[in-house]
Amino acid sequence: MNIREAATYYVKSHKPEKIDVDFITSTFGSVENYLDQEGADNGDLGERYIEISQHDSIDGATKTVEWYEDTYQIAFYTKPESERSSPEDFTPEIYFEPDFDVAIDGAVSLVKNDLSHISWVSSTHAYDVSVTKYTDGAAVEDIDVSEYLPGGNYHIVVDGTLLGSGDTPEDALRQAYKFGVDADLTLDDLVDNTNGKRHQVTSRDVVLRDNLDDVYIP
Repeated sequence: MNIREAATYYVKSHKPEKIDVDFITSTFGSVENYLDQEGADNGDLGERYIEISQHDSIDGATKTVEWYEDTYQIAFYTKPESERSSPEDFTPEIYFEPDFDVAIDGAVSLVKNDLSHISWVSSTHAYDVSVTKYTDGAAVEDIDVSEYLPGGNYHIVVDGTLLGSGDTPEDALRQAYKFGVDADLTLDDLVDNTNGKRHQVTSRDVVLRDNLDDVYIP
């Protein structure tokens, strides 16, 4: 059930004299809001529940009303792909957050390796950060975290460090000039690792990218 269906079932499952819908509505705004505030989490994937005691239940049996809410899975690895060797290394850390803005803010902080203020992360580094929306307990959409990073969709990376970003490759390169990239370089001189390309690079290469996986962001 979704929360709207759960609210209807919750009311119908009570003895009429054991539930005051008018009071719930005046206090919480609606039965749905009441469930949202008073319901408990039931594992991950957005499942929640609330119990009705046998004394209040329509048939004298304890009931558990369960429903799903949309939630967002945040996943990341603690090592870059090149350094993963054990099963633990290849197992991502996973967290769930029902608030979209909080989930995206957390994911952006993970991408930037700004982890000091994220209470639910014990790691010191995060790699290959992903966000997935879950509805009714199933994955329905992958969220592109890079769209929420400051500075645009193209990035100039040297030796694993971000030096410039912009809405176009030209904008990204112009910003990179300010942070030490040779001003004589043109777009033709860059290693193009956009659109799924993954050319091998050295520490001296200036790379154009459209994602920030495994990139250090100063």
